[in-house]
Amino acid sequence: MFGPLLLKDDIVSVPLTFADGQVALPQTPGLGVELDEDKLHFLYRQP
Repeated sequence: MFGPLLLKDDIVSVPLTFADGQVALPQTPGLGVELDEDKLHFLYRQP
């Protein structure tokens, strides 16, 4: 999603960059993202 639909908060430690309507691929190994586990714990909602 782009524009006003972007999330206000993110669960990755290094945010993804957007350019020309596309996501720039990270150059790190694996999936290229590292999850912020503290943020995940904070945002988790039990059913």
